[in-house]
Amino acid sequence: MKKLSTEELMDLRRKHGDDGVTIVNVLKDTVFAKEHIPGSVNVPLKADDFARRVEKEAGGKEKPIVVHDADDTCDGSQQAARTLEDAGFREVYDYDGGIKDWREAGHPTEGSR
Repeated sequence: MKKLSTEELMDLRRKHGDDGVTIVNVLKDTVFAKEHIPGSVNVPLKADDFARRVEKEAGGKEKPIVVHDADDTCDGSQQAARTLEDAGFREVYDYDGGIKDWREAGHPTEGSR
């Protein structure tokens, strides 16, 4: 697992295209509904079938996966990254700053905020 900064996440998206990288918000559905990174998907870390759902969203375990949570004080993204690596995903990234860093960098968000 590699930790990503906001700029590195943007570079990864440019390199692979928006459809080539799956950004997974691991927070609760209600939190995702309020605010999320455009194009991201929500698979709560607490879901019993977390790894299977991420694999389905990504279209396989070979594709780049970026997991994130709220901010760098949460450890959900780190747990999610380890879970995915243990499940055999090949390219897992932890966007440790989460939605907070995304917003503070001036990038748009979606949701009912």
